[in-house]
Amino acid sequence: MKKYNCASFFAGVGGIDLAFEKVGFKTIYANEIDPYAASTYKENFDIDVDVRDINNVKSDEIEI
Repeated sequence: MKKYNCASFFAGVGGIDLAFEKVGFKTIYANEIDPYAASTYKENFDIDVDVRDINNVKSDEIEI
């Protein structure tokens, strides 16, 4: 199965990311401003969650 890369905006705790991984996607960037949700995400995925406000993230900072 071919793997596709994706970015997760408003990642929450990662439920959607888990579903995407099951169908062949690999999340390489996650953004979540809520510190509690970001902490849970970090426990379940091997990605450093960007906890900045999405309005402060420039598109060239996300490498897909």
